[in-house]
Amino acid sequence: LNSNLFSVKCNKEGHEKDQIDYCCENCNKVICLRCVIEDHKKHNYLPIKEAAKKYKPSIDKLFEQTNSKVPMIDDSIDQVKQAIAALELKFKEVENQIKQETEKLIQSINERAKRLFRQLEE
Repeated sequence: LNSNLFSVKCNKEGHEKDQIDYCCENCNKVICLRCVIEDHKKHNYLPIKEAAKKYKPSIDKLFEQTNSKVPMIDDSIDQVKQAIAALELKFKEVENQIKQETEKLIQSINERAKRLFRQLEE
């Protein structure tokens, strides 16, 4: 097991300088010796190296299961991206149609107004 893994410091306030040495099985947390004494003394805990050995197969299995789903997730992401692109294109098309119809209506209204003014002047 990687020795760098075991030089991690505790994240509990006031214990930041203490090295993680244990895994509390009750709380599912990695803890330092002061945490054991102060907060976890009646809990089941293991030295971190033993916990790593104990839980490595489970972690590896979860990693494998998760990793096997990556291609499916990538495909789903691609499908969503394609759907977004298609929707954006459709939005632009509809927007252009609205602009064209608006221009036609404005032109029609202007032509009608011109006719009405001509009739008024006659």
